[in-house]
Amino acid sequence: MEDYLEQQLYSLVADRLANTYQKDEEYQKLLKEEQLIYEKLCKKLSNEDAAELQKYFMAATSTAAKKENLAYERGMRDLFALFKYLSK
Repeated sequence: MEDYLEQQLYSLVADRLANTYQKDEEYQKLLKEEQLIYEKLCKKLSNEDAAELQKYFMAATSTAAKKENLAYERGMRDLFALFKYLSK
């Protein structure tokens, strides 16, 4: 039962976060700026160096996303634990 709830929670969180990011103007502005800087930098590098840089950024982005998800999940678990405690 707990695994099912965790799965449902993860799905809900992912959908809500994607929606939040899409609607947030500052996030969208920063994302565009990030992409422009990255493209400018890649143009100055050899194809091999640009490919390595892309691999690095993909790994760094994946790590940051996982860290964000873990923190959010931990917060949600703590919230559920608090609700459970308060409902006694």
